[in-house]
Formats: sequence, C-alpha cells, structure tokens
Amino acid sequence: GVSFIPAAQQSNKLQWMVSHGVNLVLGTNGDEWTVSGGTDQGPITPTSVSIQRRSGYGSQFIPALLIGETIAFVQRGGRKVRSVAPRQEGLVWAAADMTVLAEHVARVGIVQTAVMHFPQTILWAVTGDGRLLGMTFEQEQNVFAWHVHETDGAVESVGVVFGAESDEVWLAVRRNGKRLIERLDPRVMALTFSDQSKLIFLDCSKRVELATASATITGLAHLEGREVTVLGDGAEMPTARVVGGSITLERAVRVAVVGLPFTSELQPMRVDIPMADGTSQHRQWRTSRVGLYLHESLGGEVADAPGARFEKLNYRDAGTLTDAPPPLFTGEKETAIESNARPGVDVMIRTSGPFPLNIGSLTLKGDIYGE
Repeated sequence: GVSFIPAAQQSNKLQWMVSHGVNLVLGTNGDEWTVSGGTDQGPITPTSVSIQRRSGYGSQFIPALLIGETIAFVQRGGRKVRSVAPRQEGLVWAAADMTVLAEHVARVGIVQTAVMHFPQTILWAVTGDGRLLGMTFEQEQNVFAWHVHETDGAVESVGVVFGAESDEVWLAVRRNGKRLIERLDPRVMALTFSDQSKLIFLDCSKRVELATASATITGLAHLEGREVTVLGDGAEMPTARVVGGSITLERAVRVAVVGLPFTSELQPMRVDIPMADGTSQHRQWRTSRVGLYLHESLGGEVADAPGARFEKLNYRDAGTLTDAPPPLFTGEKETAIESNARPGVDVMIRTSGPFPLNIGSLTLKGDIYGE
C-alpha cells in the first residue's frame, strides 16, 4: 500500500471510487478528483502519481455508477445527478447536470441508484418519499430523459441483475405494512409484446397459468382486500376484490394477470408555430382532433386538458372479432376530442389499463385565434 496527500484546501470524506480508463476517479463530499500513474499514464507507484482536483460539486454517500463510458454520481444534497467524463482526450473533465431539464423529479432527494444496460440503458433511482425514478440514457444521441414511476406503496430499494431477455430490475416495496420483493417484467423491459395474455402492466401483480380453465384465481394473499385489475387470456376483465387470497371471475380463463392498476400520463410541452403575422404564443388555441402513431398498443384515452373530458381510443372496427380481445395495434389512430379555446396546447394522453400504450408521435389538429 501507498499513501499520498493531495494539494487540497479541505479535508473531505471519500464517498465513492470508480475506475475509468487510466484514471481512478474519486468523489468526496466536497469535490471530485482523478488519480493516475503520472505523466506516462503508467501504474501508480510511490514515486509516480498524479492527483488532480476536477470539480467542486461534492457527492452524496451513494456509490457512483458507470453508465456506458460515463460516470454518474449523486451530488451532495441528493437533488442532482451529475455525469463525469472527459470533454476530449487529455482536456479538462466536465461534471454535467443530468437533472437540468427535470429538476423537480429529485426534489426530495435520491437515496439509492442502480443501472441497467440491456437492452436499453436506464439509471434507476429511489427517492426519499418512496418513488422510483428512471433516466433513459443514450450517450451517442445525447439523450437523457427522466420518467417517474409512482405506485400504491413506497419503493424502498432497487437492484439490477443480468437477465436473458433484459437486465432484471428488482424492487423492495412496502405496501399495507408489508415489504414485498417485486420485479419489473423482463419481457416488457425488452419491448417484447408477442404474447398478449402474459403481458404485465400492473403493480404488485401475479401471473397465474392454469392447466385447465377456471373462474377462480388463487394465490393472491399479498393483495388481500384490494380492488384489482385482471387480464384474462389477453382481455381486460371487470375489476374484482381479493377475499381469502382469491378472486372469482365472470368466466373461466387459462392465463390470468392480477394486480393493482397505475395511471401513466403523457402531456407534450407547449409548442410554437410560426405564423404570417408573428408567433402563435399568447393566442387562443382550440384543438379538435388528436392523431397518434401507436406501436403494439391497446387502451388509452385523450383529453384537451387534464381536467377535461377524456375520450377513449377505439380499437374495434367491422373486421374485429367480437368473441375475442382486439389484438395489439400498430399504426395511426385519430380521435376527436371535446375542446375549448385556451392559451396553448394542454392535450393529455393517459392509460390505466393492463396493456401497453407505446406512442411514437403525436399530431394536433385545430385552430389558432387572435393577434
């Protein structure tokens, strides 16, 4: 072992260490450092070492993670995630703020993180109030997008292990005074929607596969007393209440997915349209129709604004079989909505059903009034 004293202005506690290229990157509660083997970039020896202070943000006592070629760490205070990587080879390092476009998501503070790399790269984080955050990160495309996953209960911990279809995301969740170990569906995480009857888009859910069809589904003690959503043989069924660890359906099924529903919401940012007499900002907008391009989707509803009347998306037509659930839909879907003149676009799409709703694009049709 060797011991070195850096030329530091403060004595700060070491919070994490990560190997990156020829450097050992250190995060303390006051600043960030790199340690390397001197000018020749060889191994660290008692006579050859280079210790450089790179930034002064400070770190929370949470292990930093290597996301692709970037190191991500939680800044002191827990409200920001920063990425550390060299700007160019041999030049000064940068510690960019990864929450700059979504400062509200970590306002209560991040207490734990984990990262998955397959099939997509997502940084997962648990907040102090029991929410699960995700940040989809594509370094080559300069994309980092935050998403919030709220559930009926409090997420206490998140972990990622390698899996065959996708990296598996495991959670410790406290619901109704019980701590449950749950896993995000690897097929869904891998964007595999080939078996509609086995899709899991419910929280605290359990998939029951029976040898013979039955209307009674057992093994649901963890949902005792709860009103649950049921996907039976690929069709959404009426809600049921769990009594004695079981539910009774209106018809027999072979495959049932039973769990708690959650609501996913999508609302685009306000847009600006160049007009002949200036900007479209500060004028009255009236959106009459909403067009969506969907991929392997069912369910969902659209409204002019969060408090307006929601119109359900219709997936049945004259050629759809009536004695079976409609298959997942890929293509364009347009619907009329009840609208009012308002200063901007506040259209919202939401879903709380047991099906995916994958939106590739959104088109608005309407009128703009005023000067």
